[in-house]
Amino acid sequence: CFLNTTFKDSFYKEYPNSVKGFNLLIADIALLYPELIPHFGIESTSMYMKKLEKYLTDNDLPYILYNPRVISHYGKVVKIQGKTDTKDFFVISHITATKNETEFISSYNIDYEDLRQRTTTIMMITKIETQLKNLEKTLDELEDGTLKEQVLALIRSVRVSKEKLQKQSTKKMQSLYPVSEIIINKIKGIGTGTLLHLLPKIYHQVEYFTNNQITAFIGLNPTQYQSGKMRYKDKMNMFGSKEIKKMLFMCSQVAVRFNPIIKTFYEGLLKKGKP
Repeated sequence: CFLNTTFKDSFYKEYPNSVKGFNLLIADIALLYPELIPHFGIESTSMYMKKLEKYLTDNDLPYILYNPRVISHYGKVVKIQGKTDTKDFFVISHITATKNETEFISSYNIDYEDLRQRTTTIMMITKIETQLKNLEKTLDELEDGTLKEQVLALIRSVRVSKEKLQKQSTKKMQSLYPVSEIIINKIKGIGTGTLLHLLPKIYHQVEYFTNNQITAFIGLNPTQYQSGKMRYKDKMNMFGSKEIKKMLFMCSQVAVRFNPIIKTFYEGLLKKGKP
């Protein structure tokens, strides 16, 4: 969706998700708006936007990557009802046009993407391993043990592949994030597996966002309920990354037991009536 700074002139056009398509897009923008510097807004939708992200970063073109939830809420604010590609395109263009220059900080990092894909692959292999183990338990009653032997061989093969990938990913993580080794050695409750999934998701944001913004991104900021003189008990925010919350929850359970600093902090929060 093309939208100029007046918020009035807009039209839609589809381009191939390839370098050739992106070149056509830039050429059309230069033809339509020769005096304007193009700024882009992209919805974060799994892998579909990765090629465009890389292209924009390589060509020093400013863009912002949006959480789909932000787009949905903004659409309601500007009274755009329903969900279609056309409406989403307009909302993304509209919200991007309201941003100032300092907010276009998104960039594509090939090393970060490589590690992220590795951790995603490890998670998928772990699920496959679990499913194979469950399957193996159901084969005990079969008289012919051939199938069970094949499943056990698959489990061993999957386990070897996962361990090899974990070692490679750990080395890459330590080279990209030297702080990871310090965290593992100094903070009880956080291990290599957790950091492999956690650091690629939040570390690259530390440079641009405050601690409070990162807390809100994860969804750890409490939600307050108040009406007049009535003040209800604060609850955990339902927004944020569920995956990160799950990892941090398990880490906190271990840290409360074995990390004296975290244990003291936790007990102090309980005394204050925190949830």
